[in-house]
Amino acid sequence: MKNILKSTAIAALMFISLTSMAYEPSTSLIKGSEAKSLVFKMAATAKGTVVSLSDAKANTLFYDDVTDKNYAKSFNLNNLEAGTYFLKVKDDAQSVVYTFEIEDATVKIIRKEVSKKTNVFDTDGKKVHLNLTNSDLSAVDIKIINEENAKVFAETLTSQPSIAKTFNFEKAIKGDYIISVKDGKKVYYQNVSVD
Repeated sequence: MKNILKSTAIAALMFISLTSMAYEPSTSLIKGSEAKSLVFKMAATAKGTVVSLSDAKANTLFYDDVTDKNYAKSFNLNNLEAGTYFLKVKDDAQSVVYTFEIEDATVKIIRKEVSKKTNVFDTDGKKVHLNLTNSDLSAVDIKIINEENAKVFAETLTSQPSIAKTFNFEKAIKGDYIISVKDGKKVYYQNVSVD
């Protein structure tokens, strides 16, 4: 019992003394089971996430405002002509663009481009640094949850024009973690995996 309490206290001190880490929504696009299909999955979405599909002429073929925390969509591409298409995922923190081509009865994923809209988070190995300018001095909520959605760390900072914290996951329990930082209407995420 003493060892369990000691381990819990050490883990809590690690998160309190070194605070900073970010989770970005994780996305994946894979070929579906049918010849001309794709399956898109996204975990830990932010409010205001938009998923869209467009062709090379910038015609929007699909558009969805994502409200679920975890999102999945299967695309049947049988009715599309041969050519280049783009699946775009945008939120306040980043933009992800998958480029794929349709040729005859096959779909080929060419590339994935990620553009971060902010440099709030910076990673250094298993350490995540948070640097946030809070010019309006609003309350900033920082939370870390594990893969079972259990809250590992929570803190609310008020009236601080600049927030700089470091979260150290070097000795954390194995698993996946999500750091969320809510600054007014903006929410920033960072994923952390501990092996």
